[in-house]
Amino acid sequence: PAKGPSVRVAATANQRASKVDVTRNGASLAVQARPSGDGFELDLPLVFGANLFRLVPYGDDGTPGAPFELSYVRSQPAAPAGCTLPDDVELDAGGRPRTVLHERSGLVFLLVPGELGRAPFYIARNEFTIGAARRARPSFYESPERATEIWDRVPKSAADAHPAILATFDEAKGLCRDLGLRLPTPAEWDAAAGAGDGRAYPWGAQWIPGACNADDAADAYRYTAPVGSFAQDKSPCGALDVAGNVSEWCDAEGKPALRGGNWYSLPDTCKLQHVRNPPAKRSDYVGFRPAIDAP
Repeated sequence: PAKGPSVRVAATANQRASKVDVTRNGASLAVQARPSGDGFELDLPLVFGANLFRLVPYGDDGTPGAPFELSYVRSQPAAPAGCTLPDDVELDAGGRPRTVLHERSGLVFLLVPGELGRAPFYIARNEFTIGAARRARPSFYESPERATEIWDRVPKSAADAHPAILATFDEAKGLCRDLGLRLPTPAEWDAAAGAGDGRAYPWGAQWIPGACNADDAADAYRYTAPVGSFAQDKSPCGALDVAGNVSEWCDAEGKPALRGGNWYSLPDTCKLQHVRNPPAKRSDYVGFRPAIDAP
């Protein structure tokens, strides 16, 4: 079957169809037809909005048969402001998309379901990067308070893929605000990380050397790593690097809070339930992960 939402069509033609040419809204599709008696079956992939299909079956001798024209409409679910949906997006039981793409930042956001006392929201799959900060504010890493120290920690050749460190709480809030995003609350971060379901780490109850970027020779990184480098450091909703790489700013009713372990953390302080005090100044082990409200 076609990837993502599709409709299965069975048609009777004037001959057994050895192949079927398919177009959707005028564009050719690579759809494999299955011969069936005097006709064919196939699965037509649907995009959001109008889907106007034209099917032309061909017999074994290459002769085209009479074309079929079909139309379907796929309703588009509501997405957060500034976000688009992939054509193969999955929906939750309430009809919300599980994954959205924020256009201005380029970040993929993941749905975190609501619960008593907390509304559903979206969290970024990855930590905000140096590259994203540069695109939002080109001079951000050229300022005197960052320009020297940052390059002692992050290789310039790969800097854009590393988390955006050396940002204060207010600067992190400002970068999010510039893009129409926000910082998560501590409770939201905990929910996105899976801190409330009993697990100590994203992968389970016991520490696994090299499973996240921490103060551990097994992870192969001395300082930060490119975001998303550790497949095991993945929360139930799909957020990456929640146990390691950098600790992350959260907004506790306007006051700074921190969640998550970092490249400098020992195993016990990489636990999802660990709460650490915010640093008094810019830090090379603190970054952030934006959130956005669900409609």
